[in-house]
Formats: sequence, structure tokens, C-alpha cells
Amino acid sequence: MCYFGLNLNYLFFRVNKPYLPIAAGDLSVQSAWLLVIFFAIAGLLVVGFNFGPFITSLYSLGLFLGTIYSVPPLRMKRFPVAAFLIIATVKAVLCFLINIQLSPYVIFFVVWELLIT
Repeated sequence: MCYFGLNLNYLFFRVNKPYLPIAAGDLSVQSAWLLVIFFAIAGLLVVGFNFGPFITSLYSLGLFLGTIYSVPPLRMKRFPVAAFLIIATVKAVLCFLINIQLSPYVIFFVVWELLIT
């Protein structure tokens, strides 16, 4: 949710994407923040109760990196090298989690995904 969800540049979207909930006035900024915080905590609880400490720590790392990527005052997506490192790290963690569940033949496609995107 932090990584993809709440875009804080809602004034920009009032002009370019007025159909989005915050820009259209259907959702207040305060409500959006409450939703993001709720789903971040809910996701952490779901992972914490259903998986071991290793997967929970990987999830927490992704949540932390997604937060510093997009939330002020850090908002690391402004800096190309930091943005690249965060995106590559999150993709590598996700690919690692996918490889735990899938067969070794998928490794080629995961590496391909990391190199191409």
C-alpha cells in the first residue's frame, strides 16, 4: 500500500487524473492516511501470524523501503540512485519469496525480470 497506494501529490492529480478518489474529493487525505496505516498494520499482522520470523522480516523490510520511497520527508523516489536501489531490493526480495514456492526452473524468468525491468 505504501509502495503503490497513496500518492501524496494529489494537487497534481486534480488536473491530470481528476477521477482518482483523493483528487475527485471522494476520499479525504486524512482518510487515505488512515487506510494506508490500517492496511500496513493488517499486512504485518497477517504475515507475522502465518509465516515465520524470516518471511516477516523480509515483509517488514519491503514495507520500510516502500515507505521511505514515497512518504515525505524522505521521499527517496526523487533521487535516481536511491530509487533504483530500493526498487531493485524490493524486487529481489519478492523474487526470492516466489522462488521459495516455485520450482527451480522459474529462476531463469526471475533473473530475466530483474535484468529487463
